[in-house]
Amino acid sequence: MRALEVGGADVRIASETRTWSGVADPDRLLSLQKTAELERRRLVAIYGSPTATFRPDIWLTYHNHYKAPDFLGPAVSRELRIPYVIVEASYAASRGTGPWADWLRHTRAGIEEADLIFSFTKRDEEGLRAIVPSCRLRRLAPFIEDVATEPPRDRGGPGDPVRLVTVAMMRRGAKEKSYRLLADALGRLSHRNWELDVVGDGEAFDELQELLGGIPGDRVTLHGKLEGPPLARVLARGDVFVWPGIEEAFGMAYLEAQAHGLAVAACDTAGVGEVVRDGETGLLAHAVTPSAFAAAVDQLIASEELRRDLGDRARRHVLERHSVEVAARVLQVELAGLGVRG
Repeated sequence: MRALEVGGADVRIASETRTWSGVADPDRLLSLQKTAELERRRLVAIYGSPTATFRPDIWLTYHNHYKAPDFLGPAVSRELRIPYVIVEASYAASRGTGPWADWLRHTRAGIEEADLIFSFTKRDEEGLRAIVPSCRLRRLAPFIEDVATEPPRDRGGPGDPVRLVTVAMMRRGAKEKSYRLLADALGRLSHRNWELDVVGDGEAFDELQELLGGIPGDRVTLHGKLEGPPLARVLARGDVFVWPGIEEAFGMAYLEAQAHGLAVAACDTAGVGEVVRDGETGLLAHAVTPSAFAAAVDQLIASEELRRDLGDRARRHVLERHSVEVAARVLQVELAGLGVRG
């Protein structure tokens, strides 16, 4: 919404109806469709009325995927005869069979009806090309707000430990896998002078706290969940952002860290390469293994010149390609090219 507003749009939340489901339950799907139908009627009555004080020119849905099909956007757009746009659609063809098949079918119907789709990653774009003409696909680089003109500087002096920083939810699945790989990798670097700040919380906190506490040297600080200025202070005094990023779509935390001038150590997996440039803004391990990740981290710990050079480039990279102002310009140009139906 902020990017659209910066681009000059009048942006309003049309509905807070949520269609997400964590389980592929047919009854849940039917219930969501019924709820969406009632909401569709309400919205059409409001926006389609001859006396309406506000009538939208475009409907925009954020993140249509198989666990959250968009039942509102296509239907409302058809009735109001306005363009339908999706930001971050994804099409997982592998869900075409099994319990999520019906959910994916509804997701696909919405994607096929979209007049324009913005994707954040090459992986999503490749999946969409199978069902959507390329002329309706546009790349929008992931972006963040509030990148200050100059980054805060609170780095340590000669002889101080290199401060590593991790910011990630402590939940099961891919996040837990990344934490376990991180702990294994850092355990191999006990001969180096480093300390680790971990920002994050979640249902796996207790076991991950025990896991990270097993790293030799008592040099891990768990901060729990931090946001705003407290998080900024942790990033400001860091030297390297370390996070393997297993199955990350792209990882907003990488952008936030780079905006603070931190070099990144990550794995070249999923969408991480969309926001971290190997050898330019950080180092990507090309194998998702503790030894490969440890080697990348080790290079950055060993060379102050390397991590400062990559950190400076990382900050410029975010300012030039991943700021809200850059996204606003892309959105403004692309949305202006949509003709209103009627």
